Amino acid sequence: MSQGLPECITMSQSLPECITMSQGLPECITMSQGLPECITMSQSLPECITMSQGLPECITMSQGLPECITMSQGLPQCITMSQGLPECITMSQGLPECITMSQGLPECITMSQGLPECITMSQGLPECITMSQGLPQCITMSQGLPKCITMSQGLPECITISQGLPECITMSQGLPECITMSQGLPECITMSQGLPECITISQGLPECITMSQGLPECITMSQGLPECITMSQGLPQCITMSQGLPECITISQGLPECITMSQGLPECITMSQGLPECITMSQGLPQCITMSQGLPECITMSHGLPECITISQGLPECITMCCKLPNDHQLQFFPLRVLSAFLLFGIVLKDILFKILHKIGCPS
Repeated sequence: MSQGLPECITMSQSLPECITMSQGLPECITMSQGLPECITMSQSLPECITMSQGLPECITMSQGLPECITMSQGLPQCITMSQGLPECITMSQGLPECITMSQGLPECITMSQGLPECITMSQGLPECITMSQGLPQCITMSQGLPKCITMSQGLPECITISQGLPECITMSQGLPECITMSQGLPECITMSQGLPECITISQGLPECITMSQGLPECITMSQGLPECITMSQGLPQCITMSQGLPECITISQGLPECITMSQGLPECITMSQGLPECITMSQGLPQCITMSQGLPECITMSHGLPECITISQGLPECITMCCKLPNDHQLQFFPLRVLSAFLLFGIVLKDILFKILHKIGCPS
């Protein structure tokens, strides 16, 4: 899979049916979601591309353009969603009840990103539910059904989440309680959020499939426990990722430029999308926005324009992640063991990537 490179690369999710996906460039890249229905996805280009969630009903989705596109969650009821434009668009979670949601405008519903100001958000029913991002204020969230479900962000309060079906399934964020999650079908599949127990996840088919990215190397993923688990992106080179502990873990996108990323600790980390050029990511508005994961160390993130952007999307426009860190935490940035690990096999990653790309028919 290429991350914003002109080389179109195919990647299947354990099935031969490939699907196209572009990362902000006209060069689309193929990626299958487990069904023969090929789907395309554009990132902030006028070329709106459809994306289905395991059913033939394909849906389109725009990333911050006036061209609002519909997106369904596994049911024929398509829904539209805008990313930071005054044109509020409705979004349903698998039921006919469409719901509106704005991304940074006073219209519709507000949402806080890690501050005590909890904000309510309804999912198509009168039962509005609050949602906090990393504070002890637990909040409930319904998925288009009267069964409201609570969801915590890394606290012992376990919470359930349904995917548009009466089969509500519980999901924990970093506790030993393993939880199952269905993808719009009665065949629920288990997925752990932070334990070494590997878990399978199906992509809209009864055949439960393990979380590996198209290769036999199955990989687990932890959500905030010291048990760091590796996750590969279609290559045998597994990469570890932690969700909010001092054990910073790096995640590479198939290239030796591995970068660490923390979720809510003073150890701020940057993240590249497969190229040495750090790339920017906007969500659609010029207003720079800060986002903290439950800690005072807020990190700036713009929602749509070149004003203060963090994360990379594969273009040479290099922008870095702004972190406000206390001085006493600087020494914890980029732990030595993470750096040493990547120094050892950094060159090997690049060579293997090019060989794989060449085998699947892409120029190196």
